[in-house]
Amino acid sequence: MYDTLLQLPLFQGLSQADFVGILGKVKLHFTKFEAGKLILPVAGEHDHLTFLLRGEVSVQTAAAGKRYTLTEYLPAPALLEPHTLFGMHPVYDSNYKAHTLVHLVDIDKPTLTNELLGYDIFRLNLLNLISNRAQVYASRLWEEMPDDPQKALLQFVLHRCDHPRGAKLLRIYQSDLSTMLRIPRLTLSAIIHRWQENGWIENRRGSIYFPNIERILL
Repeated sequence: MYDTLLQLPLFQGLSQADFVGILGKVKLHFTKFEAGKLILPVAGEHDHLTFLLRGEVSVQTAAAGKRYTLTEYLPAPALLEPHTLFGMHPVYDSNYKAHTLVHLVDIDKPTLTNELLGYDIFRLNLLNLISNRAQVYASRLWEEMPDDPQKALLQFVLHRCDHPRGAKLLRIYQSDLSTMLRIPRLTLSAIIHRWQENGWIENRRGSIYFPNIERILL
């Protein structure tokens, strides 16, 4: 468990003495969830720093109006949504479910602010993590829509991902996707058919599944 925690970006760079000191002061809350169980609900109060130690979670995010959802599959080790722990609305942006048997460890917010943020390296790691995410999302707002319909479709999906690798499930009707991308329906259908023939996606009723989105080479 301790080796797994040290792989997480928040703890990288800490000396062994500091890490041992943290474990002596911080109370860790361990939980386990069977596959399919809800772990963290969207819009639920975010008052813990949650680490995924083992297994894989599905992270489902819905668009405003719920016209479509995107699900990512996040393997351990990982930190679950640190960017919404503070701010005006400290609630979860996404719905988290156990995709396999998962093991989690939580650290409550008072312990984080009173103990962990007292370590310079931990504090810098957290600031860098949140700042990097903010910079990535800010830069996406200024990217131009590609003229190539294939690149436009890929950009649509990737811009809604927190992680640019791994499996993704986009639940959306092709008619809605065609309207949002301003791509003719027949053109979009041809792209989806071509991607499926290449083994890049699985076209399902009302959804598109990307087994490994990084395999799409345009």
